[in-house]
Amino acid sequence: MKYNKVAVVAILITLTVTGCTSAPQRPATINKGDYGYLKEYLSWSISKKMDQYNIKGLSIAIIDGQKIVWQKGFGLADEEKNIPASSKTVYRIGSISKVITAAQIMRLQQSGKINIDDPVTKYITDFSIANRFENTKPITLRALLSHHSGLPSDILAGMWVHDPVSLSKLTDEIKSESLTSPPQSMYKYSNIGYSVLGKIIEVVENKPFPQVMSESFLQPLGMKHSSFNLTPKIKKFYAEGYRDGEIVDKTPLRDIPAGAMLSNVEDMGNFLRYLFSGKSISDNTHIQPKSNEIFTPQYAGLPLDFNHKIGLDWIIGGLTSSIEGDIFWHNGAAVPHQAHISLLPNKKLGIVILANTDEASQFITELGVKSLELAVEAKFARKLPELVEPKNIVEVNVADNILDEYVGNYVVFGNMTAISRKENHLEIELWGNKLNLIPISNDTFIPQANALGFISIPLLKYSLQFKTVQGKSLALLRGLPAPFAFQKIPKYIISETWKKRLGAYQTNTHDELFKLNNLQLEINNGVLLFNTTIQGKSSDSGTKLKIALTPISDTEAIVTGLENGEGNTVKIIKTGASENIYYSGFIFSPIDKKKLNVIE
Repeated sequence: MKYNKVAVVAILITLTVTGCTSAPQRPATINKGDYGYLKEYLSWSISKKMDQYNIKGLSIAIIDGQKIVWQKGFGLADEEKNIPASSKTVYRIGSISKVITAAQIMRLQQSGKINIDDPVTKYITDFSIANRFENTKPITLRALLSHHSGLPSDILAGMWVHDPVSLSKLTDEIKSESLTSPPQSMYKYSNIGYSVLGKIIEVVENKPFPQVMSESFLQPLGMKHSSFNLTPKIKKFYAEGYRDGEIVDKTPLRDIPAGAMLSNVEDMGNFLRYLFSGKSISDNTHIQPKSNEIFTPQYAGLPLDFNHKIGLDWIIGGLTSSIEGDIFWHNGAAVPHQAHISLLPNKKLGIVILANTDEASQFITELGVKSLELAVEAKFARKLPELVEPKNIVEVNVADNILDEYVGNYVVFGNMTAISRKENHLEIELWGNKLNLIPISNDTFIPQANALGFISIPLLKYSLQFKTVQGKSLALLRGLPAPFAFQKIPKYIISETWKKRLGAYQTNTHDELFKLNNLQLEINNGVLLFNTTIQGKSSDSGTKLKIALTPISDTEAIVTGLENGEGNTVKIIKTGASENIYYSGFIFSPIDKKKLNVIE
């Protein structure tokens, strides 16, 4: 799962002030199959969250086996036209598209047209990507499905534009990129990987990807208002998009199989019915891939996965819930629409939530978990136990020499930041917010946020563990849906060749969804950094990035770290007497110091 980095930090340090309205009274007893309280509670909770976060429109569906037991829209699909949101309102479902693409791949395997353990080159014969690693395993379809391919998370240039390139052109562009990790060695979320799977579907079926998905998958399942392109039929139901209370442009996504599907909760309910039954909704034909493959953890036990579990794109577990066993789930974000889907395959219960406002990302997963808990109670007529939150911690003393080992520069959510000593504690700074790290053992610390400048609040759900894995010094953050590995930046010597390249750069982002401002290649605390400010074109503010680079030669450097967007290769491209920097499809050229640094 890919996470918004600023949102993750907000989760760690923000204290939410909620209203004082009371939740509906929970019944003393629950009758089996009675979803009355679920509907009452969720209607109250959704309305409250929509007011709190200024959400314009949201739709939800609850699925129990072969029944959609509740589906409802809240708010407005289009505020200007006063069109209410309903179960038929169509939204962009973002990365939930991947579970649909994965299901189609598995259907092709079941029909004997492919084998997911084959290498990609069996189906795309000219597929290639630069590989700096030795003795690597092949990039297989299984590795692509479970985000263990080593491919970059994205090729940023051209990803969000109004005239994106085709899947064929994109697979050609991959040849200019490099692996970020050895294939089948670790989990790294990749949109590019799912574009490759989409191209394989095109090759095998000899049709454009959207056409294959419509004819072979969506229509047989009765998903009449779902598509991987915006058709006239769907456009009538298509929700507007909002952020900060204003309409936001719904820029197309190039990586169609990874995140461009349009759907509504009614159709996605049909998809879950299909997963629960193994039958087509429209003609009762058995077209289901083997569910044990879809929901089975892939590459279990890899040291750099840190016990994070992923099926054939379904994320397994990681959500805090009173439900016994793992929740299978996925989120989606196609700016500005937000989406969540979760299910319990053994209990045949599922939830779909779609929203047309960017701020829904702050609560949509929590709402999905609560909805699933209420559905379990209603279906089985039993109350789930209340979660017991940790109330306190026992602080321990850690020797100075151990604390000193942890001090240094780290890559944290793509940025270089420092973990430093503060008397007998450690301290970390995230986007201008300082967090104390309270030791509960020699290697594990609890972050402590300061509220209002004087109140210290331990964030007991989260922990930061220092450890060394495969020679890498890491600070492992736990408590979020997936672990985050913050890599300590090793000391290295920066060559004179790289030093001569220091200074200001510019690139053309005129057609992109975002702008890159104030680009600087510099050295800070002995680390080569590529600094920039990334700003959405519909936003008045930007996010400053300090991207740490580790040179591996005089012409290549690696983006330091283990997470998404890290491990990518930065290359020097010579054009005549000048040198440019290549990264993720962009060409960065040095700025004439006499010219004003203005970047479109």
